Amino acid sequence: MAKYCGKCGSKLEQNGLCPQCDAYRMNRQPETPRPEPAKPPKKKGKAKIIAAVIVLLVLLCAAFGALVYFDVIKVEPINNFFISAGLKSDGDKAHSSEPAQKPDKPDETEPSRKEDTTEPTTEAPTETFTVEESIIGDKAEIVNKIKADDASGLTEAQAYSLLKDRGFSGKIKTEYTMDGDYIDAIEIAEDSDEKHPVYNTYYSDKNGGVWIITLVNDRIFANPFSYNTDEYNSLTVFVSETATLLNYDGKADMFYEIEPDENALMIQKVKSIDSDTLDEIEVGGDSYDE
Repeated sequence: MAKYCGKCGSKLEQNGLCPQCDAYRMNRQPETPRPEPAKPPKKKGKAKIIAAVIVLLVLLCAAFGALVYFDVIKVEPINNFFISAGLKSDGDKAHSSEPAQKPDKPDETEPSRKEDTTEPTTEAPTETFTVEESIIGDKAEIVNKIKADDASGLTEAQAYSLLKDRGFSGKIKTEYTMDGDYIDAIEIAEDSDEKHPVYNTYYSDKNGGVWIITLVNDRIFANPFSYNTDEYNSLTVFVSETATLLNYDGKADMFYEIEPDENALMIQKVKSIDSDTLDEIEVGGDSYDE
């Protein structure tokens, strides 16, 4: 007797029936091969995750560089790079609407109020620089000089109100008295009537860009710090509501209104320097045309 079915090749039962072809006669369902388990689908979105990680690392590097640039934290190799690249002067502190060399710091100072001794946080620094008249010469034309005694200036309360109204909520600091005396950075008081020639704060726009906001006398300027420290951007840009910048020289206790050399510095004019404008502006783009 045959041992295998002539139709399907299955081994016959003892009664001579095929378990596949004669299943209906044996009152049972034909045996079917067990399907192989399906392979799990490949993971998607890896490219998006990698891109997001790269963007996050770039933003963290920019923030870290800002902290080193303004001496909030000390990392000598990076600090030396800023100095050798001409992005930072190797010396004393100062203030202005245009970056350049810093004036000498007096050996002894008596702050008018308690110094700001808070520990560094994730906030961006608020420091900018002053430029002495002797240094301005080859970089800009001086169109007006104003003695600090003759300047209108802003009180701490006025500076606080102006910046908060424009959407800048960071700490506001100053490093000069109206007599031109340098003091260690102090945070201003929102109800003080004391005046200073320069105030600084920071702003982080919706795209993660860091800005240094500066009040010089009674005018406001914005320094796109992230843009200006990017090695791929060859031209320094400052955002202003006018076609000129205002600089303060602490040694001379004088304000200088200047028109920078267009090959050295670009003034991008806007209607208003506020948080909404800085969130949307294309740095280095067209200026506002009245």
